[in-house]
Amino acid sequence: MTETSSGRVGLPQSLRSLRLQMNVLITLFLILPILLYAVFSAVDRDRSRLAVDVVRDNGLLISTALKPELEGLTPERFDQLQALLARFAAPQRSVELLFKPASVGGGGGFYFLAGVPVIPPSQLETERGRLVALGILDHLARSCDGNVPLSERVAVPAQGAEILTSVSPVQTASGCWAIVIAANAHGAFSIVDEQAYWERPVMRLALAVYLGMAVVAISIFILVSSGLRRLREAAQAVEGGGQFADSVEVPEFLHIARDFDQMVDRLRGTSALLKQAAEDNAHALKGPLAVIRQSIEPLSTAADDPARLSAVQSAISASLDRLDGLVQSARRLDIVTAELLDPSRHGVDLSALVAAFADEYAMMLGDRAAAVDVIIAPGISIQGEEDLIEVILENLVDNALGFAPAGSKVTLALRRDGADAVLTVTDSGPGVAPTMLTKIFDRYFSYRPGADLGGSGPSHYGIGLWLVRHHVQIMRGTVEAVNRAEGGLEMIVRLPCVDADKV
Repeated sequence: MTETSSGRVGLPQSLRSLRLQMNVLITLFLILPILLYAVFSAVDRDRSRLAVDVVRDNGLLISTALKPELEGLTPERFDQLQALLARFAAPQRSVELLFKPASVGGGGGFYFLAGVPVIPPSQLETERGRLVALGILDHLARSCDGNVPLSERVAVPAQGAEILTSVSPVQTASGCWAIVIAANAHGAFSIVDEQAYWERPVMRLALAVYLGMAVVAISIFILVSSGLRRLREAAQAVEGGGQFADSVEVPEFLHIARDFDQMVDRLRGTSALLKQAAEDNAHALKGPLAVIRQSIEPLSTAADDPARLSAVQSAISASLDRLDGLVQSARRLDIVTAELLDPSRHGVDLSALVAAFADEYAMMLGDRAAAVDVIIAPGISIQGEEDLIEVILENLVDNALGFAPAGSKVTLALRRDGADAVLTVTDSGPGVAPTMLTKIFDRYFSYRPGADLGGSGPSHYGIGLWLVRHHVQIMRGTVEAVNRAEGGLEMIVRLPCVDADKV
Protein backbone atom coordinates (compact mmCIF):
# COMPACT_ATOMS: atom_id res chain seq x y z
CA MET A 1 0.00 0.00 0.00
CA THR A 2 1.17 3.55 -0.73
CA GLU A 3 0.22 6.90 0.77
CA THR A 4 -1.14 9.51 -1.64
CA SER A 5 -0.51 13.26 -1.49
CA SER A 6 -3.83 13.70 0.31
CA GLY A 7 -2.68 11.38 3.09
CA ARG A 8 -4.93 8.49 2.10
CA VAL A 9 -3.56 5.00 1.71
CA GLY A 10 -4.10 3.58 -1.76
CA LEU A 11 -2.94 0.84 -4.08
CA PRO A 12 0.61 0.89 -5.46
CA GLN A 13 0.91 2.48 -8.89
CA SER A 14 1.56 -0.89 -10.55
CA LEU A 15 -1.79 -2.25 -9.32
CA ARG A 16 -3.82 0.68 -10.67
CA SER A 17 -3.34 -0.32 -14.30
CA LEU A 18 -6.62 -0.87 -16.13
CA ARG A 19 -4.94 -3.54 -18.25
CA LEU A 20 -3.81 -5.41 -15.13
CA GLN A 21 -7.26 -5.13 -13.54
CA MET A 22 -8.90 -6.36 -16.74
CA ASN A 23 -6.57 -9.37 -16.88
CA VAL A 24 -7.36 -10.14 -13.24
CA LEU A 25 -11.09 -9.90 -13.96
CA ILE A 26 -10.82 -12.18 -17.01
CA THR A 27 -8.79 -14.66 -14.95
CA LEU A 28 -11.47 -14.65 -12.27
CA PHE A 29 -14.17 -15.22 -14.87
CA LEU A 30 -12.19 -18.17 -16.22
CA ILE A 31 -11.36 -19.66 -12.83
CA LEU A 32 -14.85 -19.32 -11.39
CA PRO A 33 -16.49 -21.83 -13.78
CA ILE A 34 -13.68 -24.31 -13.10
CA LEU A 35 -14.17 -23.97 -9.35
CA LEU A 36 -17.93 -24.25 -9.69
CA TYR A 37 -17.54 -27.30 -11.93
CA ALA A 38 -15.32 -28.95 -9.33
CA VAL A 39 -17.82 -28.17 -6.57
CA PHE A 40 -20.85 -29.35 -8.51
CA SER A 41 -19.01 -32.44 -9.74
CA ALA A 42 -18.26 -33.35 -6.13
CA VAL A 43 -21.91 -32.75 -5.28
CA ASP A 44 -22.96 -34.94 -8.20
CA ARG A 45 -20.61 -37.73 -7.08
CA ASP A 46 -22.02 -37.52 -3.56
CA ARG A 47 -25.50 -37.59 -5.04
CA SER A 48 -24.63 -40.69 -7.06
CA ARG A 49 -23.16 -42.43 -4.04
CA LEU A 50 -26.24 -41.53 -2.05
CA ALA A 51 -28.48 -43.00 -4.77
CA VAL A 52 -26.43 -46.22 -4.82
CA ASP A 53 -26.69 -46.35 -1.03
CA VAL A 54 -30.44 -45.88 -1.29
CA VAL A 55 -30.72 -48.90 -3.60
CA ARG A 56 -28.50 -50.96 -1.30
CA ASP A 57 -30.55 -49.93 1.75
CA ASN A 58 -33.74 -50.90 -0.10
CA GLY A 59 -32.21 -54.32 -0.69
CA LEU A 60 -31.32 -54.62 2.99
CA LEU A 61 -34.83 -53.61 4.02
CA ILE A 62 -36.36 -56.15 1.65
CA SER A 63 -33.97 -58.90 2.80
CA THR A 64 -34.74 -58.08 6.43
CA ALA A 65 -38.47 -58.20 5.74
CA LEU A 66 -38.25 -61.52 3.86
CA LYS A 67 -35.80 -63.27 6.14
CA PRO A 68 -38.45 -64.67 8.59
CA GLU A 69 -40.41 -66.03 5.63
CA LEU A 70 -37.35 -67.52 3.92
CA GLU A 71 -35.86 -69.27 6.94
CA GLY A 72 -38.62 -71.87 7.22
CA LEU A 73 -39.50 -72.05 3.56
CA THR A 74 -39.44 -75.51 1.94
CA PRO A 75 -39.26 -76.22 -1.79
CA GLU A 76 -42.92 -77.21 -1.76
CA ARG A 77 -43.83 -73.60 -0.85
CA PHE A 78 -41.61 -71.85 -3.45
CA ASP A 79 -44.75 -70.98 -5.41
CA GLN A 80 -45.57 -68.46 -2.63
CA LEU A 81 -42.42 -66.43 -3.31
CA GLN A 82 -43.97 -64.46 -6.17
CA ALA A 83 -46.72 -63.20 -3.89
CA LEU A 84 -44.21 -62.35 -1.14
CA LEU A 85 -42.03 -60.41 -3.57
CA ALA A 86 -44.96 -58.56 -5.13
CA ARG A 87 -45.24 -56.44 -2.00
CA PHE A 88 -41.97 -54.69 -2.94
CA ALA A 89 -42.86 -53.72 -6.50
CA ALA A 90 -41.94 -50.12 -7.43
CA PRO A 91 -41.72 -48.13 -10.71
CA GLN A 92 -38.38 -48.15 -12.55
CA ARG A 93 -37.08 -50.92 -10.29
CA SER A 94 -36.87 -54.69 -10.60
CA VAL A 95 -36.56 -57.03 -7.61
CA GLU A 96 -35.52 -60.63 -8.14
CA LEU A 97 -35.06 -63.50 -5.74
CA LEU A 98 -32.36 -66.09 -6.41
CA PHE A 99 -31.48 -69.14 -4.34
CA LYS A 100 -28.36 -71.27 -3.98
CA PRO A 101 -28.85 -74.55 -2.04
CA ALA A 102 -26.38 -75.23 0.74
CA SER A 103 -25.43 -78.51 -0.95
CA VAL A 104 -24.11 -76.71 -4.05
CA GLY A 105 -20.51 -75.54 -3.86
CA GLY A 106 -18.50 -73.19 -6.08
CA GLY A 107 -19.42 -69.83 -7.46
CA GLY A 108 -22.48 -70.89 -9.47
CA GLY A 109 -25.58 -72.90 -8.70
CA PHE A 110 -28.08 -70.00 -8.26
CA TYR A 111 -31.69 -70.54 -9.27
CA PHE A 112 -34.14 -67.87 -10.27
CA LEU A 113 -37.33 -68.24 -8.17
CA ALA A 114 -39.35 -64.99 -8.44
CA GLY A 115 -39.23 -61.45 -9.68
CA VAL A 116 -41.21 -58.20 -9.90
CA PRO A 117 -42.17 -57.29 -12.46
CA VAL A 118 -43.05 -60.93 -13.27
CA ILE A 119 -40.68 -62.56 -15.75
CA PRO A 120 -42.29 -65.22 -17.98
CA PRO A 121 -40.39 -68.53 -18.32
CA SER A 122 -39.71 -67.71 -21.95
CA GLN A 123 -37.76 -64.59 -20.90
CA LEU A 124 -35.60 -66.24 -18.29
CA GLU A 125 -32.63 -66.69 -20.59
CA THR A 126 -32.84 -63.06 -21.67
CA GLU A 127 -32.98 -61.99 -18.03
CA ARG A 128 -29.96 -64.14 -17.26
CA GLY A 129 -28.05 -62.36 -20.03
CA ARG A 130 -29.05 -59.02 -18.54
CA LEU A 131 -27.81 -60.04 -15.10
CA VAL A 132 -24.53 -61.14 -16.64
CA ALA A 133 -24.20 -57.85 -18.48
CA LEU A 134 -24.82 -55.94 -15.29
CA GLY A 135 -22.20 -57.99 -13.48
CA ILE A 136 -24.74 -59.16 -10.92
CA LEU A 137 -24.03 -62.85 -11.32
CA ASP A 138 -20.36 -62.17 -10.57
CA HIS A 139 -21.38 -60.58 -7.27
CA LEU A 140 -23.75 -63.29 -6.09
CA ALA A 141 -21.15 -65.73 -4.83
CA ARG A 142 -19.06 -63.00 -3.16
CA SER A 143 -22.10 -61.57 -1.47
CA CYS A 144 -23.29 -64.94 -0.18
CA ASP A 145 -19.84 -66.15 0.81
CA GLY A 146 -19.07 -62.97 2.71
CA ASN A 147 -22.66 -62.39 3.81
CA VAL A 148 -22.29 -58.72 2.82
CA PRO A 149 -24.50 -56.57 0.61
CA LEU A 150 -22.95 -55.32 -2.59
CA SER A 151 -24.05 -52.34 -4.68
CA GLU A 152 -22.73 -50.80 -7.87
CA ARG A 153 -23.48 -48.20 -10.56
CA VAL A 154 -23.34 -49.75 -14.04
CA ALA A 155 -23.44 -47.92 -17.37
CA VAL A 156 -25.40 -49.53 -20.18
CA PRO A 157 -24.23 -47.86 -23.42
CA ALA A 158 -26.67 -49.83 -25.57
CA GLN A 159 -29.57 -48.31 -23.67
CA GLY A 160 -27.95 -44.93 -23.10
CA ALA A 161 -28.69 -45.24 -19.39
CA GLU A 162 -27.19 -46.16 -16.05
CA ILE A 163 -28.40 -48.93 -13.75
CA LEU A 164 -27.91 -49.10 -10.00
CA THR A 165 -27.62 -52.65 -8.73
CA SER A 166 -27.70 -54.20 -5.28
CA VAL A 167 -27.23 -57.77 -4.01
CA SER A 168 -28.39 -58.46 -0.45
CA PRO A 169 -27.79 -61.99 0.94
CA VAL A 170 -30.01 -63.86 3.40
CA GLN A 171 -28.30 -66.92 4.89
CA THR A 172 -30.59 -69.79 5.97
CA ALA A 173 -30.08 -73.46 6.84
CA SER A 174 -31.28 -74.47 3.41
CA GLY A 175 -28.93 -72.17 1.54
CA CYS A 176 -28.23 -68.54 0.51
CA TRP A 177 -31.03 -66.34 -0.75
CA ALA A 178 -29.99 -63.32 -2.80
CA ILE A 179 -32.31 -60.31 -3.25
CA VAL A 180 -31.20 -58.57 -6.44
CA ILE A 181 -32.36 -55.00 -7.19
CA ALA A 182 -31.75 -53.26 -10.50
CA ALA A 183 -33.01 -49.67 -10.61
CA ASN A 184 -32.90 -47.07 -13.35
CA ALA A 185 -30.43 -44.38 -12.22
CA HIS A 186 -32.85 -41.57 -13.07
CA GLY A 187 -35.55 -43.14 -10.98
CA ALA A 188 -33.18 -43.71 -8.10
CA PHE A 189 -31.89 -40.14 -8.30
CA SER A 190 -35.44 -38.86 -8.07
CA ILE A 191 -35.40 -40.10 -4.49
CA VAL A 192 -32.46 -37.77 -3.81
CA ASP A 193 -33.02 -35.04 -6.38
CA GLU A 194 -34.93 -35.52 -9.60
CA GLN A 195 -32.67 -33.32 -11.78
CA ALA A 196 -28.93 -33.12 -12.25
CA TYR A 197 -27.48 -29.77 -11.27
CA TRP A 198 -26.91 -28.72 -14.90
CA GLU A 199 -30.55 -29.44 -15.71
CA ARG A 200 -32.03 -27.23 -12.99
CA PRO A 201 -33.64 -23.95 -14.15
CA VAL A 202 -31.92 -21.97 -11.42
CA MET A 203 -28.53 -23.23 -12.57
CA ARG A 204 -29.27 -22.35 -16.17
CA LEU A 205 -30.46 -18.91 -15.08
CA ALA A 206 -27.30 -18.46 -13.00
CA LEU A 207 -25.19 -19.48 -15.99
CA ALA A 208 -27.02 -16.98 -18.21
CA VAL A 209 -26.51 -14.22 -15.62
CA TYR A 210 -22.84 -15.14 -15.26
CA LEU A 211 -22.27 -15.04 -19.01
CA GLY A 212 -24.17 -11.75 -19.23
CA MET A 213 -22.07 -10.22 -16.46
CA ALA A 214 -18.90 -11.46 -18.12
CA VAL A 215 -19.92 -9.89 -21.42
CA VAL A 216 -20.92 -6.61 -19.74
CA ALA A 217 -17.72 -6.41 -17.66
CA ILE A 218 -15.47 -7.14 -20.61
CA SER A 219 -17.45 -4.69 -22.77
CA ILE A 220 -17.03 -1.97 -20.14
CA PHE A 221 -13.29 -2.53 -20.01
CA ILE A 222 -13.11 -2.47 -23.78
CA LEU A 223 -15.10 0.77 -23.90
CA VAL A 224 -12.97 2.35 -21.17
CA SER A 225 -9.75 1.26 -22.87
CA SER A 226 -11.03 2.49 -26.23
CA GLY A 227 -12.10 5.80 -24.69
CA LEU A 228 -8.72 6.29 -23.04
CA ARG A 229 -6.97 5.43 -26.29
CA ARG A 230 -9.03 8.02 -28.16
CA LEU A 231 -8.36 10.52 -25.38
CA ARG A 232 -4.64 9.89 -25.78
CA GLU A 233 -4.94 10.35 -29.54
CA ALA A 234 -6.87 13.56 -28.92
CA ALA A 235 -4.08 14.76 -26.61
CA GLN A 236 -1.62 14.23 -29.44
CA ALA A 237 -3.91 16.13 -31.79
CA VAL A 238 -4.34 19.08 -29.39
CA GLU A 239 -1.05 20.52 -30.60
CA GLY A 240 -2.71 21.02 -33.95
CA GLY A 241 -5.62 22.91 -32.41
CA GLY A 242 -7.94 19.97 -31.72
CA GLN A 243 -10.22 19.54 -28.72
CA PHE A 244 -10.43 16.65 -26.27
CA ALA A 245 -14.22 16.89 -26.16
CA ASP A 246 -14.48 16.30 -29.93
CA SER A 247 -13.05 12.77 -29.63
CA VAL A 248 -14.99 11.53 -26.58
CA GLU A 249 -17.82 9.06 -27.14
CA VAL A 250 -18.27 7.83 -23.54
CA PRO A 251 -20.58 10.33 -21.75
CA GLU A 252 -18.81 9.88 -18.40
CA PHE A 253 -15.54 11.03 -20.00
CA LEU A 254 -17.03 14.20 -21.48
CA HIS A 255 -16.65 16.39 -18.38
CA ILE A 256 -13.04 15.18 -17.99
CA ALA A 257 -12.32 16.06 -21.62
CA ARG A 258 -13.86 19.52 -21.14
CA ASP A 259 -11.69 20.09 -18.07
CA PHE A 260 -8.67 19.14 -20.15
CA ASP A 261 -9.76 21.55 -22.88
CA GLN A 262 -10.13 24.35 -20.33
CA MET A 263 -6.71 23.56 -18.90
CA VAL A 264 -5.17 23.63 -22.39
CA ASP A 265 -6.93 26.92 -23.14
CA ARG A 266 -5.58 28.40 -19.90
CA LEU A 267 -2.08 27.21 -20.74
CA ARG A 268 -2.33 28.64 -24.24
CA GLY A 269 -3.74 31.89 -22.88
CA THR A 270 -1.00 32.08 -20.27
CA SER A 271 1.62 31.43 -22.90
CA ALA A 272 0.20 34.26 -24.98
CA LEU A 273 0.13 36.49 -21.91
CA LEU A 274 3.75 35.80 -21.09
CA LYS A 275 4.80 36.59 -24.66
CA GLN A 276 2.69 39.73 -24.71
CA ALA A 277 3.99 40.74 -21.27
CA ALA A 278 7.56 40.55 -22.54
CA GLU A 279 6.65 42.80 -25.47
CA ASP A 280 4.59 45.25 -23.40
CA ASN A 281 7.10 45.49 -20.56
CA ALA A 282 9.91 46.21 -22.97
CA HIS A 283 7.82 48.86 -24.73
CA ALA A 284 6.63 50.45 -21.47
CA LEU A 285 10.11 50.63 -19.98
CA LYS A 286 11.64 52.26 -23.07
CA GLY A 287 9.90 55.58 -22.43
CA PRO A 288 11.18 56.26 -18.88
CA LEU A 289 14.62 54.93 -19.74
CA ALA A 290 14.85 57.19 -22.77
CA VAL A 291 13.84 60.21 -20.69
CA ILE A 292 16.48 59.40 -18.07
CA ARG A 293 19.12 58.91 -20.73
CA GLN A 294 18.26 62.19 -22.46
CA SER A 295 18.18 64.01 -19.13
CA ILE A 296 21.56 62.72 -17.97
CA GLU A 297 23.39 63.91 -21.11
CA PRO A 298 23.02 67.68 -20.46
CA LEU A 299 23.79 67.42 -16.73
CA SER A 300 27.42 68.29 -17.33
CA THR A 301 26.49 71.52 -19.14
CA ALA A 302 23.54 72.43 -16.87
CA ALA A 303 25.58 72.86 -13.68
CA ASP A 304 25.62 76.69 -14.09
CA ASP A 305 21.93 76.89 -15.04
CA PRO A 306 19.78 76.19 -11.95
CA ALA A 307 16.50 76.34 -13.86
CA ARG A 308 17.65 73.84 -16.45
CA LEU A 309 19.14 71.61 -13.76
CA SER A 310 15.86 71.63 -11.85
CA ALA A 311 13.96 70.64 -15.01
CA VAL A 312 16.35 67.76 -15.62
CA GLN A 313 15.97 66.56 -12.04
CA SER A 314 12.18 66.75 -12.29
CA ALA A 315 12.23 64.70 -15.50
CA ILE A 316 14.47 62.07 -13.94
CA SER A 317 12.34 61.93 -10.80
CA ALA A 318 9.14 61.54 -12.82
CA SER A 319 10.73 58.80 -14.91
CA LEU A 320 11.91 56.98 -11.79
CA ASP A 321 8.39 57.19 -10.37
CA ARG A 322 7.12 55.84 -13.66
CA LEU A 323 9.60 52.96 -13.49
CA ASP A 324 8.63 52.18 -9.91
CA GLY A 325 4.97 52.11 -10.90
CA LEU A 326 5.70 49.86 -13.85
CA VAL A 327 7.63 47.44 -11.63
CA GLN A 328 4.68 47.26 -9.22
CA SER A 329 2.31 46.78 -12.15
CA ALA A 330 4.51 44.01 -13.55
CA ARG A 331 4.34 42.27 -10.16
CA ARG A 332 0.54 42.43 -10.20
CA LEU A 333 0.51 41.12 -13.77
CA ASP A 334 2.68 38.16 -12.76
CA ILE A 335 0.18 37.35 -10.00
CA VAL A 336 -2.66 37.46 -12.53
CA THR A 337 -0.72 35.10 -14.80
CA ALA A 338 -0.27 32.66 -11.91
CA GLU A 339 -4.00 32.84 -11.17
CA LEU A 340 -4.75 31.97 -14.78
CA LEU A 341 -2.63 28.83 -14.43
CA ASP A 342 -4.15 27.74 -11.12
CA PRO A 343 -7.47 29.50 -10.54
CA SER A 344 -9.20 28.86 -7.24
CA ARG A 345 -13.00 29.03 -7.48
CA HIS A 346 -15.69 28.32 -4.96
CA GLY A 347 -19.23 29.38 -4.28
CA VAL A 348 -19.58 33.11 -3.57
CA ASP A 349 -22.70 35.01 -2.46
CA LEU A 350 -22.20 37.84 -4.95
CA SER A 351 -25.11 39.90 -3.63
CA ALA A 352 -23.66 39.94 -0.10
CA LEU A 353 -20.12 40.56 -1.39
CA VAL A 354 -21.14 43.58 -3.52
CA ALA A 355 -23.16 45.00 -0.62
CA ALA A 356 -20.19 44.64 1.75
CA PHE A 357 -17.89 46.26 -0.81
CA ALA A 358 -20.30 49.17 -1.25
CA ASP A 359 -20.40 49.77 2.50
CA GLU A 360 -16.61 49.72 2.87
CA TYR A 361 -16.14 51.87 -0.21
CA ALA A 362 -18.64 54.42 1.12
CA MET A 363 -16.64 54.71 4.35
CA MET A 364 -13.47 55.27 2.32
CA LEU A 365 -15.11 57.95 0.16
CA GLY A 366 -16.42 59.86 3.16
CA ASP A 367 -18.29 62.97 1.95
CA ARG A 368 -18.22 61.68 -1.63
CA ALA A 369 -20.14 58.50 -0.73
CA ALA A 370 -23.38 60.06 -1.95
CA ALA A 371 -21.91 60.04 -5.46
CA VAL A 372 -22.38 56.27 -5.68
CA ASP A 373 -25.84 54.69 -5.97
CA VAL A 374 -26.05 50.96 -5.19
CA ILE A 375 -28.82 48.67 -6.53
CA ILE A 376 -28.38 44.99 -5.59
CA ALA A 377 -30.76 42.11 -6.31
CA PRO A 378 -30.60 39.54 -3.50
CA GLY A 379 -29.74 35.84 -3.68
CA ILE A 380 -27.28 35.90 -6.60
CA SER A 381 -24.36 33.44 -6.30
CA ILE A 382 -21.43 32.58 -8.58
CA GLN A 383 -18.32 30.40 -8.68
CA GLY A 384 -15.35 32.67 -8.12
CA GLU A 385 -12.83 34.20 -5.74
CA GLU A 386 -13.65 37.09 -3.38
CA ASP A 387 -10.31 38.86 -3.93
CA LEU A 388 -10.73 38.84 -7.71
CA ILE A 389 -14.26 40.19 -7.48
CA GLU A 390 -13.16 43.00 -5.13
CA VAL A 391 -10.40 44.00 -7.59
CA ILE A 392 -13.03 44.10 -10.38
CA LEU A 393 -15.39 46.28 -8.31
CA GLU A 394 -12.65 48.62 -7.11
CA ASN A 395 -11.21 49.25 -10.58
CA LEU A 396 -14.59 49.74 -12.23
CA VAL A 397 -15.89 52.13 -9.58
CA ASP A 398 -12.57 54.04 -9.37
CA ASN A 399 -12.52 54.37 -13.15
CA ALA A 400 -16.13 55.62 -13.23
CA LEU A 401 -15.55 58.16 -10.43
CA GLY A 402 -12.41 59.35 -12.19
CA PHE A 403 -14.41 60.33 -15.29
CA ALA A 404 -17.72 61.36 -13.65
CA PRO A 405 -18.35 65.15 -13.66
CA ALA A 406 -18.63 66.88 -10.31
CA GLY A 407 -22.09 66.45 -8.78
CA SER A 408 -23.03 63.50 -11.02
CA LYS A 409 -23.84 59.97 -9.92
CA VAL A 410 -22.08 56.64 -10.45
CA THR A 411 -24.39 53.63 -10.29
CA LEU A 412 -23.24 50.18 -9.12
CA ALA A 413 -25.94 47.59 -9.90
CA LEU A 414 -26.28 43.80 -9.68
CA ARG A 415 -29.09 41.79 -11.25
CA ARG A 416 -29.75 38.35 -12.66
CA ASP A 417 -30.35 37.74 -16.36
CA GLY A 418 -31.20 34.10 -17.05
CA ALA A 419 -28.20 31.98 -16.07
CA ASP A 420 -25.90 35.01 -15.65
CA ALA A 421 -25.19 37.49 -12.89
CA VAL A 422 -24.92 40.96 -14.49
CA LEU A 423 -22.80 43.57 -12.73
CA THR A 424 -22.91 47.09 -14.18
CA VAL A 425 -21.11 50.33 -13.33
CA THR A 426 -22.37 53.44 -15.12
CA ASP A 427 -21.19 57.04 -15.12
CA SER A 428 -22.12 60.33 -16.80
CA GLY A 429 -18.63 61.10 -18.05
CA PRO A 430 -17.42 61.81 -21.60
CA GLY A 431 -17.58 58.16 -22.66
CA VAL A 432 -15.06 56.54 -24.95
CA ALA A 433 -14.54 56.90 -28.67
CA PRO A 434 -16.07 53.85 -30.46
CA THR A 435 -12.68 52.87 -31.88
CA MET A 436 -11.27 52.66 -28.34
CA LEU A 437 -14.03 50.65 -26.64
CA THR A 438 -12.06 47.44 -26.95
CA LYS A 439 -8.59 48.99 -26.60
CA ILE A 440 -9.27 50.30 -23.09
CA PHE A 441 -8.94 46.69 -21.83
CA ASP A 442 -5.44 46.30 -23.30
CA ARG A 443 -2.40 46.23 -21.05
CA TYR A 444 -0.70 49.60 -20.50
CA PHE A 445 -3.35 51.39 -22.52
CA SER A 446 -4.58 54.46 -20.64
CA TYR A 447 -6.60 57.34 -21.95
CA ARG A 448 -6.99 60.45 -19.85
CA PRO A 449 -8.56 63.60 -21.28
CA GLY A 450 -5.76 65.85 -22.45
CA ALA A 451 -3.13 63.06 -22.44
CA ASP A 452 -1.53 61.17 -25.31
CA LEU A 453 -2.88 57.74 -26.23
CA GLY A 454 -0.72 54.98 -24.98
CA GLY A 455 -0.51 56.19 -21.41
CA SER A 456 1.02 59.15 -19.59
CA GLY A 457 1.35 60.50 -16.12
CA PRO A 458 2.93 58.86 -13.10
CA SER A 459 -0.20 57.34 -11.52
CA HIS A 460 -1.98 55.71 -14.46
CA TYR A 461 -0.34 52.64 -15.95
CA GLY A 462 -3.15 51.18 -18.04
CA ILE A 463 -3.60 47.92 -16.16
CA GLY A 464 -6.79 48.56 -14.17
CA LEU A 465 -9.26 47.54 -16.88
CA TRP A 466 -6.83 44.91 -18.12
CA LEU A 467 -7.00 43.34 -14.65
CA VAL A 468 -10.79 43.55 -14.75
CA ARG A 469 -10.96 41.68 -18.06
CA HIS A 470 -8.59 38.93 -17.00
CA HIS A 471 -10.16 38.45 -13.57
CA VAL A 472 -13.51 38.10 -15.29
CA GLN A 473 -12.06 35.60 -17.76
CA ILE A 474 -10.63 33.55 -14.89
CA MET A 475 -14.19 33.20 -13.59
CA ARG A 476 -15.44 32.26 -17.10
CA GLY A 477 -17.25 35.53 -17.62
CA THR A 478 -17.21 38.46 -20.06
CA VAL A 479 -16.83 42.24 -19.75
CA GLU A 480 -17.63 44.97 -22.24
CA ALA A 481 -17.81 48.78 -22.36
CA VAL A 482 -20.83 50.49 -23.91
CA ASN A 483 -21.43 54.19 -24.50
CA ARG A 484 -24.77 55.25 -23.05
CA ALA A 485 -27.25 57.05 -25.29
CA GLU A 486 -27.78 59.74 -22.63
CA GLY A 487 -24.03 60.18 -22.19
CA GLY A 488 -21.40 58.43 -20.16
CA LEU A 489 -20.02 54.89 -20.13
CA GLU A 490 -21.46 51.61 -18.87
CA MET A 491 -19.25 48.69 -17.90
CA ILE A 492 -21.11 45.35 -18.11
CA VAL A 493 -19.70 42.22 -16.43
CA ARG A 494 -21.43 38.86 -16.92
CA LEU A 495 -20.60 35.87 -14.70
CA PRO A 496 -22.30 32.44 -14.70
CA CYS A 497 -24.60 31.88 -11.71
CA VAL A 498 -24.75 28.82 -9.46
CA ASP A 499 -27.43 27.57 -7.09
CA ALA A 500 -27.36 29.13 -3.64
CA ASP A 501 -26.96 25.68 -1.99
CA LYS A 502 -23.53 25.34 -3.65
CA VAL A 503 -22.17 28.38 -1.86
